[in-house]
Amino acid sequence: MRYENLCQNRGLFDVKHGGVLYSDTKSLVDFVGTGIETGGPRYGQPFPNSVYLNAAGQSVPNTTVPYSVYNYFTSVIANTPGMNVVDASYIKMRSANISYTFSKAQLQSLPFGALTIGVFGNNLFLWTPKSNAYVDPEVNSSGAGNEQGFDFAANPSVRNYGINLKVSF
Repeated sequence: MRYENLCQNRGLFDVKHGGVLYSDTKSLVDFVGTGIETGGPRYGQPFPNSVYLNAAGQSVPNTTVPYSVYNYFTSVIANTPGMNVVDASYIKMRSANISYTFSKAQLQSLPFGALTIGVFGNNLFLWTPKSNAYVDPEVNSSGAGNEQGFDFAANPSVRNYGINLKVSF
């Protein structure tokens, strides 16, 4: 006996290379001291591989001067225009699904005329460059419009999963 069935699988990837966006999410993460640039959980410890200038003006490896969020924000961030502008490139697995349709021969002992079962997912994977560990570049903080390139602490993109079941009698 030969069984004929149908298995379908589909996936959709989007790729965008280039462009920049302003990320207020990055600014807020830096402000509260949990950003990569701010040292994150290193508060009160020397910043790794840092140096300071001694009285003679020589660079000396820092093993004692602790990292200070206040010093960071008043010296580095305030004097670094564009610090919250990040690369908007991405690779996104927008959707994927797989389904299986049972043949009539496989269903002969069941009351079904046809049966298809499948699983799906949307926004399953997002890869962004190292400079953008904060936000989905496609996020739109301005509501329904064409404005792009501005993230004002918007909600993250929705990821969902599900099951499809199609039955006929």
